[in-house]
Amino acid sequence: MAAAVAQMLDTTPEAVRSALKRARATVDDHLADSREGATRRPDTAAEQRLVARLTDAIERADLDGLIELLVADVRLSMPPALLEYRGIESARRVLGAVSFRPGRAYRVVRTGANGQPALGLYLADPRAAVYRAYAVLVITTAGEYITAITCFTTGVMTRFGLPRTLPAAD
Repeated sequence: MAAAVAQMLDTTPEAVRSALKRARATVDDHLADSREGATRRPDTAAEQRLVARLTDAIERADLDGLIELLVADVRLSMPPALLEYRGIESARRVLGAVSFRPGRAYRVVRTGANGQPALGLYLADPRAAVYRAYAVLVITTAGEYITAITCFTTGVMTRFGLPRTLPAAD
């Protein structure tokens, strides 16, 4: 099987087996993290404060304010891509290079996913008076901090009942 996949991808069977091994380890890691999260008893008031602070930081494009909300070993992931970043410095670099580039402005709509807080992010369209769907962030929390952010593409927006666009802020 690895040989056939390697031929399709123009690589070696060893590279295919290695990629599969890494993918399995990543999935196992995610499953272990989700089992831990399933047993937590969230402090609703603390979680609401945390989500409010996160929303504020995103809408003000305050990267430092967002970073203050993260645990030291925070995990950022973007399924289905096999990308995962761990730690505050990685989070700062990725968020600074991707989401918090100069000139970007966001609006946030709060929602939920599997009992966790989630945010619909909308990016201002500089050519129109709208904010366009950008991503859904599912947040894993522990007390007053964020332990993980899982970023999904706009393809899932309608599953959360979120619109594809929002009007420009009043």
